[in-house]
Amino acid sequence: MKYTTAATLLLLTQGAYGLFRDQSTKKDPSQSLRKLEEGMVCELDHTLARSADTEVSVYVRSYPGDGEGLFDITVSKQPWAPPGGSVTNPGWCVDYDRFISTGTYSMDIFSAFDSQLHYHNNDPNKRAVDKRENLPNLAWMINNINVGDKINTKVPGYGNRKCKRTINMKDMQGAVWRIIDNNNGESWLGGSNKDCASEWIKNQAMAYGNGYEPDCTDPDELVPLIYVVDTDSGGTNAGTITNQVIMSESKLSSIEGMLDYVEGEWHRASIAGFMVRYKQSSPSVREAAIYVDGPKEKIAFKTFKSFVRIDVDWNESKNYGGSLGLLGSYDHEGARFGRDGKTLIKNFRQFGQEWQVEDSEPRLFHSYEGAVVNRKCVMPPTYTKKATSIRQKRRLAESGMTYEDAEDACNHLKDPEEIKSCVYDVIATQDLSMASAW
Repeated sequence: MKYTTAATLLLLTQGAYGLFRDQSTKKDPSQSLRKLEEGMVCELDHTLARSADTEVSVYVRSYPGDGEGLFDITVSKQPWAPPGGSVTNPGWCVDYDRFISTGTYSMDIFSAFDSQLHYHNNDPNKRAVDKRENLPNLAWMINNINVGDKINTKVPGYGNRKCKRTINMKDMQGAVWRIIDNNNGESWLGGSNKDCASEWIKNQAMAYGNGYEPDCTDPDELVPLIYVVDTDSGGTNAGTITNQVIMSESKLSSIEGMLDYVEGEWHRASIAGFMVRYKQSSPSVREAAIYVDGPKEKIAFKTFKSFVRIDVDWNESKNYGGSLGLLGSYDHEGARFGRDGKTLIKNFRQFGQEWQVEDSEPRLFHSYEGAVVNRKCVMPPTYTKKATSIRQKRRLAESGMTYEDAEDACNHLKDPEEIKSCVYDVIATQDLSMASAW
């Protein structure tokens, strides 16, 4: 439910505009997790570094890693690391038959969902991942299974004995190979029956991870990142991958939060645990959306010069139907009742005064001070006359702007109500560029 009042323009010292409309929405958990809202998806299907500089400096640390990974990698180049700093993430080997030593490498970085990753080459020496189709299953694995998880169950193909163990980093590495590589790493894991945990992890990922996509509403969601050492650039070996391909992981909030800001594109960040998406459409227009509880609950801000627009989308509770408040009854009728819940007040000024809080109402205050001027908040008697005069001046367009000028500026909109509100704002501000804020 987009909760709004009628279209209103407030011309304050700094200026603010509020352009609100009613629009009912319902939260549907069956929606693709990838979809934030109409026309906005997680941008994981192309190279993540929007500046086209996908090459990063990666230091590969020796086995074992400090956390989930078989080893650790340290990235120390912007925009993937803060200025003068570095970021350390867990790492796994993608290809059983390739090798890499401890050291610093120049690598290209890709999202596991990147169509530019070395998928399509039939030459195995030029292919980063053998089983491209299983990368969503890999994404499911890193988000749902962790080092330290305990299993005690039978695994198909391993007889009647239960696989009873605490998952370790070698089990996770074996599962990576079994999910996306042509070699399952059985010998490295110690032979038959010692790799049952890797097989169990693989089975879980293949059973539950088909078509898995990261939850864009969760800034802690993990995305697999693929690091490929720069390949030979010339001759018959051009494109050949000579070193181990590395798989790592990073939180969604870390990935897009570290990207260079690109005007006109949506970016993500995290504030106090809430996901935020923001973009600058033009030098004058900035937009931000704070997602409170999933893709359907958000507070959207849009600024244009010294004006600001605020839209609130929220999920309607079945309990709201019987509520009563300052904006009338919550039944889509909007009847204005007094405090007794029975008296219907048609005059909106009287309605506002009816609900005005007095400092003599102790139930509403723990401590309070009396007003400096002991009188009700009332509308100045000249308000109506002044408001009428202002509206007349706007219609007359003293600066020479016509209604047709404003309408032409707003003709990129489709919704008649939006066009009407856009025209109002343009005429009120006498600024044709105001239309670009819509």
